[in-house]
Amino acid sequence: MNVRIYNRQERDTGMPPNPARRTTGLHIKDVGRVLLASVIAAFALAASILLSTSVVAKTVEGTFGEGCSYTLDDRGELVVFPTDGVSGVMESVHAIPENVTKRVVAISIRSGVKAPEDSSELLNLKGLKVADLSCLDTSSTIRLASLFEGCSELLSVELGGIDTSKVQSVDHMFYACSSLTSLDLSSLDFRSVRVANALVSECYALADLRLPKTFGTELWGMDAGDSRLSALDLSAVDMGAVAEARHVFRDVAGLVEWKVGKGFRPAVLDELPSSPDERGWWSVKDSRWYTNDQIKSQRS
Repeated sequence: MNVRIYNRQERDTGMPPNPARRTTGLHIKDVGRVLLASVIAAFALAASILLSTSVVAKTVEGTFGEGCSYTLDDRGELVVFPTDGVSGVMESVHAIPENVTKRVVAISIRSGVKAPEDSSELLNLKGLKVADLSCLDTSSTIRLASLFEGCSELLSVELGGIDTSKVQSVDHMFYACSSLTSLDLSSLDFRSVRVANALVSECYALADLRLPKTFGTELWGMDAGDSRLSALDLSAVDMGAVAEARHVFRDVAGLVEWKVGKGFRPAVLDELPSSPDERGWWSVKDSRWYTNDQIKSQRS
C-alpha cells in the first residue's frame, strides 16, 4: 500500500508535492548534522590537547643517592629532599635522567640533605639559573671542585652558612659562569682549602666578588681572569695563617681599586694586582703612591 503525505499548503490547494522543496529540506538537515559532528570533533581535539599538555606539565619525581628524592615541577625547579623526611646523602645531579635535568633552571636543596665527600660537579647543569644551597649539609665534604663549572646561565647562588671547614679543593668551582654578576663567598671557611685554581675564571660579567675571611697555610689559584672586577675589598680577609699563596691575583687586569686590612699579608703572595698607573697604587690612608715591591716589603 502506497501512502502519500501532503503538507498543509498542498492539502489546501490540491497541488502535488514539490520534490525540490523536500530535497532542500533534507539537505539542510544533513548540513546541521555535519556541523554538529564538527563541533563535537573540535571539542574532542581540544580536550586531547589539554590532556596531553597536563601530562607533560605533571611534576616529575624520582630517587637518587642514598635516601634522597627529587621533584621537578613545570617551572623547572628541581627540589632535593630526604626520602624519609629526616636525612639522606645526595649525589651529582648527573645521576638523574637527562630528560629531567635538561629542563632544570632552578635547584633548591631541603634540610637533611648531605653532600658526599667528593662533591665535584655536584650541580653543574648548563641551563641552571638559580641555586639555593643554604640548607645543604657539607660538613663532611672535602672537594667542591667544578661545583657550578660551565653554568653559563647562572644568575644567583645562595650559599648561606654552609660548612666548608673540611673542604680542600674548590678549583673551577664557578669557572665559566659567564652570566654571574656578583658572588658572595664571605660566609665560607677556607681554612682547609689548598687548591682554588680558576675559582672564578671566565666569569665575564662578574663585577662584585666577596672573598672568604679565613684561609689556610697554603693557597693556589683563585684567579679572576677575564672578569669585570674593577674593585676588590679584602679589608676583612685574615691571611695570618697563610705561608704561601700563588696566582691569587693572576690575570686580574681591570682592577683599579682594592682595599686591605690588618690581616692582609702581601709578602706571602707571589704577585700583586697589576696597577693601571705606572706609579703604582695610591694609598688613601698615607696619601702617597706605592709600587708593588714597596707594598710587599712594608706589609710583611
